[in-house]
Amino acid sequence: MPKNFDLKRRAKGVVDLRHGLKSKPVMSGKAPLNRQSASSAFLKSDHQDYAKLKRLPKKNGRAVLIVLIIILFLLVGAAAAGFIFFGPQGSSTDSVKVSLATAKSIASGEELGLALSYENIDQIALQDIEVIFEYPEGFFFDRANLRPTGAEQNIWRLPDLQPDQSGKIEIDGQLIGELNGQKEFKVTFYYQPQNFSSTFKTELVTSVKITDVLFEVQVEAPAEITRGSGAAFKANFKNTTALTMENMDLSFNLGESFVLTEAQPSTTADLIWHYEKILPNTQGQLALLGTYQEGTAGEVPWEFRVWQNIIKDEKPQARLIYQAAGTVKIVAPDLKVSFEFLNPDSVAWGEDLKCQLVVANDGQAEVQNLQAKVRFNSAVIDWPRFANQTSAQVSDGALAWFKDNGDFGQKIQQLKDGASEKLTFNLPIIPKPDNLEIISPEELLVSAKASLAFDFNGQQQLVDSPEQIAFLAIQPQLLSEARYNLDAGTVVGQGPLPPVIGQETQYRIYLKLFSGSRGLAKVEVKTSLPAYINWVGVKDETTLGTPLKYDEATRQVIWQIESLSANTQVMASFNVAVTPNDTQVNQLLILTNPVSLSATEQGTNNLVAKTTNLLTSDLLGDSVEQGQGRVKVE
Repeated sequence: MPKNFDLKRRAKGVVDLRHGLKSKPVMSGKAPLNRQSASSAFLKSDHQDYAKLKRLPKKNGRAVLIVLIIILFLLVGAAAAGFIFFGPQGSSTDSVKVSLATAKSIASGEELGLALSYENIDQIALQDIEVIFEYPEGFFFDRANLRPTGAEQNIWRLPDLQPDQSGKIEIDGQLIGELNGQKEFKVTFYYQPQNFSSTFKTELVTSVKITDVLFEVQVEAPAEITRGSGAAFKANFKNTTALTMENMDLSFNLGESFVLTEAQPSTTADLIWHYEKILPNTQGQLALLGTYQEGTAGEVPWEFRVWQNIIKDEKPQARLIYQAAGTVKIVAPDLKVSFEFLNPDSVAWGEDLKCQLVVANDGQAEVQNLQAKVRFNSAVIDWPRFANQTSAQVSDGALAWFKDNGDFGQKIQQLKDGASEKLTFNLPIIPKPDNLEIISPEELLVSAKASLAFDFNGQQQLVDSPEQIAFLAIQPQLLSEARYNLDAGTVVGQGPLPPVIGQETQYRIYLKLFSGSRGLAKVEVKTSLPAYINWVGVKDETTLGTPLKYDEATRQVIWQIESLSANTQVMASFNVAVTPNDTQVNQLLILTNPVSLSATEQGTNNLVAKTTNLLTSDLLGDSVEQGQGRVKVE
């Protein structure tokens, strides 16, 4: 510590660590007893007293002898007790005596020395000696006369200790703490006598009181704020010494989620204030104002530290003077919404799809204008038949509940902490359509997503649920398409349309398979190409199963899948080319023969067989080029 920061001890009764204990304590001012002095005290007793014992009547002699034997054992016990080190900082066993000397009180931030003295008082050597110091919070190790081990620099492994041999561990560090606080140090001395196979230990505990502070600090931090509101932090400080304190740094650590809006006085981005000098008995104040980032909730830690930059042992060092920490509880609405279909795999045409909406409040902040909504995306919901028994607002495939919409709308406005409200309702499904075979699997499902909208701190916030999907209980579906365009902006074919004699036109063939409500196994989809159609190759990888295979000898295209889970859609595609001849003028070209599906249904092992119509150059389903399939002459 610099000379201008050399502080005097403030506590009385500090033991001088350079000399240890001046003398061993004794009992009642007399020399301590040992095993020999206890027995000789009895044997050398006055001979007249012994003679009196001989003249005692025989009937009383046995009783007196018993009393004398008891006294003898008590004296021997007292002699053994003479080996115990009496005092608040000493301890011993039959083999070792240890004592810990340190200051009884200290000013927060001062250096503190500790001296552990140990001595072998046994007649045999002690081995496997290990000393462990348990430092209190606020103690910072600086140095020791013997090199310690451990991450906290608090473990010493000592060489064997011979009879009557002694040693000392001296530690220097810094102790900080609150005024009038007690800091407890614990030492455990492990050892093993050479003629034992067991480990023994002796323990010492002592405390140091913080009776003064060198740098007085008072930190003001909010205990609780609502999310989105400002948070103010202040630190008032004073140099209470008669010396100028130089190269001082004061810092707030408020975490990465804190966004600074104002600082007095101005500070660096990492919230550190540097003072070259703080004069005796002068004081100051630091103030920060900011907010926590959106999404921050719960208890957020903060820390304030004061340290002095010094040169020690010719090396720069940060000497901690003060430290305080706490948390700010950020109260925020923790509203959750969930939605599920209760019969997602068994709903059938013309029946009801059962739905459940749950709104829960896991937060502590009050919200306003709460609105719950479920938006459905499906063409199979029969909205004209919907019985609105929950008093929801129905609009564009969505159901919404405000505070004025029935019981549920009112209940969710008054949710207490940990409370939830549940709502169940049914959605009718349309009757089975006549053209089911040309409806894509995407059109046969119902998807839904719930949301909560509410006002908090003057802003509207939104909470969503995961999307849920329900499939109609339908059979596996096979669909094949020939396309030149996927849509108005995506062209997948090449060459003239309508096809022209002598010129090549390419088409893209799509095979789509929907596994149905149970799933499929040992799936095989195949088709064949007419003789005048040329195989160009696979353009998109199959979404599942083996790649498409083309057999030139049989002109078959084959796609195989070992297993396909329920309600799953997969797709494969390939390109074909044709160059029409004179005999095909004004004809539609057959691009592929019918596509077939063979598989077994999972769970039942029933055989599944499906077949689609052949595909022609008429391109049914191609919204851009449909009807442009008849061959013409240029």
